[in-house]
Amino acid sequence: MAQPIGVPDRVVPMKVIVVGAHRTGTMSMRSALWQLGFHDVYHMHAVMQNPIDHPEMWSRAIEAKFAGKGTFTRADWDRLLGHYQACCDVPAAFFSAELAEIYPDAKVVVLNRDPNKWYESALHTVHKAITEIPLSARLVRLYCYVLDEQQRSWTRFLKVMTTYCLDFDHGKERDKAIAWFEGQYKECHDRIPAERCLEYTIQDGWEPLCEHLGVPIPTVKDPRTGELVEAPFPRINDRETFQLNMIRSMKRSVKRANQNAIMLVGRLAMVSVVAYGAYTMWKRNFGDESCDLLKMKIRSRRISASIADAIAQPATGERQPGCLGPCIHAVAAFAAFYRLNLARYRPADFLRLRQDVWQLDEEAYSDSFRNSASRSDDASQQLVPVGDLGYSGSTFFSTADGCFLVKSLPRRFEYEFFTHDLLDAYSAHMTECPGSLLVRITDLVFCPHITLGGIVGSAPTHHIIMENLLHLDGDHGDAETYDLKPDDYFFPERDIADGRLAPASVKDRLVDKFPGEVCVSSEAKRNLVTLLEADTALLADSSAVDYSLFFVRFPATDSPFTDLHAAQSSWRTGVASTDGRWTYRAVVLDFFWAKKKMRAKAMTGLVGAFNLLARKGPMSITAEPAEYRERFLRMVNKLVSSREPQLSSSDEAGELTPGREASVAAEAS
Repeated sequence: MAQPIGVPDRVVPMKVIVVGAHRTGTMSMRSALWQLGFHDVYHMHAVMQNPIDHPEMWSRAIEAKFAGKGTFTRADWDRLLGHYQACCDVPAAFFSAELAEIYPDAKVVVLNRDPNKWYESALHTVHKAITEIPLSARLVRLYCYVLDEQQRSWTRFLKVMTTYCLDFDHGKERDKAIAWFEGQYKECHDRIPAERCLEYTIQDGWEPLCEHLGVPIPTVKDPRTGELVEAPFPRINDRETFQLNMIRSMKRSVKRANQNAIMLVGRLAMVSVVAYGAYTMWKRNFGDESCDLLKMKIRSRRISASIADAIAQPATGERQPGCLGPCIHAVAAFAAFYRLNLARYRPADFLRLRQDVWQLDEEAYSDSFRNSASRSDDASQQLVPVGDLGYSGSTFFSTADGCFLVKSLPRRFEYEFFTHDLLDAYSAHMTECPGSLLVRITDLVFCPHITLGGIVGSAPTHHIIMENLLHLDGDHGDAETYDLKPDDYFFPERDIADGRLAPASVKDRLVDKFPGEVCVSSEAKRNLVTLLEADTALLADSSAVDYSLFFVRFPATDSPFTDLHAAQSSWRTGVASTDGRWTYRAVVLDFFWAKKKMRAKAMTGLVGAFNLLARKGPMSITAEPAEYRERFLRMVNKLVSSREPQLSSSDEAGELTPGREASVAAEAS
């Protein structure tokens, strides 16, 4: 039967690929192939039997083919279908041609059905089950969505499938639906050689199917005569059976949701009583101030341990549920207040960046976090809390060896923008231009399940791991850091009532000012501007604004930092000033504010309404991406000086000339 994914290589060979959309007899075909000895046969039911892992993998495959987001390789297919000898029905049917090419030894069965009969069958089953839902059933589904992880995973998968694969209204667009149905077969006929295929319908019975697959016709013993006779061909999953299966599936989801609700209420009550009692005891014995310090220390240690736990897991492995059992483990994971059960997000993609693009030592990378995952109280082995580096409420940690920084992304729109919109473009850009000055994000860890700590906000649920530009070998404690962005935008804290409404501590954190100019060679300036033009073009295309140039300078020494992809004078590893006094470094940070997100649109409307009277201009978070990029590059040109003349106006606006475009790849290689 269906098994969870996780095996890196194919376990059994893929022998049969059935071409055919849903409602063409795929359930009968699955049963027939099972009787013929093909164990197991992948069907939509297999997705439902593996609701945590398989929907996510199918979503990735669909987005890779139909939306161009990421890739889905032969290794991914083996992990997904490694335990199956045959496949039929959607979602596998969306990839029949690709699967036939990946598994050339598999035989292909084209499961045909009259398009008009298919349309009517799908209209009264699948479409009806999705659209004609009474209010009471919708409330039940909402209840299950909140309390049942399997229902949430299934819902996310259905949304991706209907968005990219079944992008038509089955009830109102009959011609479009039938055209899609016929197009599925045309694609397979165009890409799969005819000699590999059997044109087949369920009514054809055993003989042509068994002849094509090279297996004998199955037999059963006649109960009256005792003789072996041809087994009846399975005919299952008619309309009534389909609707009955949908009802049963929802009942199982409701049952799981009820169980989770009972455990949730009981756990919340128990945790509340224990927490209140412990808080009362601490407050009585130590006072408010000591209690607050103790809570901060515990919070910091637990959060850092949860991050290290996730990184310590192998990039290609899966977290084990522990010895308490799945149910108890799930309850304990939900009740976590600080030490959330984090996991790596798309670990294979970040592993490829670390090893193939940036050529980081994976063992050394893991060692930076491994000690912090232990329960030792030795502070030298834990992630180190870093002072207030940000203005967004983020939590910062540094690894004990100082090689990497951990930054939380507490705001939903930020981490959704990075994971859903920017990550694929970021990965492709880093692959094409390893010398890019976008900060190197080496991992992202997140909490895949709802937790008490995530609900109340006691611990962030998303963290990025990135390079630490201040990590130097030797004694360089006098390094100076500057977080630079265009300062000619409207900052309410500074510009309303001449800043009298905000304390100086708040205004000082808005924008750093670099003292004087950065004097470097003309080649170094060209290199900086070229890389930043390419990097900011990517950010502007993704609608990112409000990013900054993190600038570091320290007294000139031999560069203590090595980078296999960096030139001898690299802005990432150190560029010397023309007078020999300073060494400079720079990367682009904080590119998580997207102008297209609802939060930014709301702020844009609010600032626009305010400017009807005040006329203060846009804020950096409400500027248009192209306009912000232009001001950002203008700031860099003003900051960095060289012996050569200033760039032309087109370059200052951030436009890449043909020669400049060609030089990006050369600078990065």
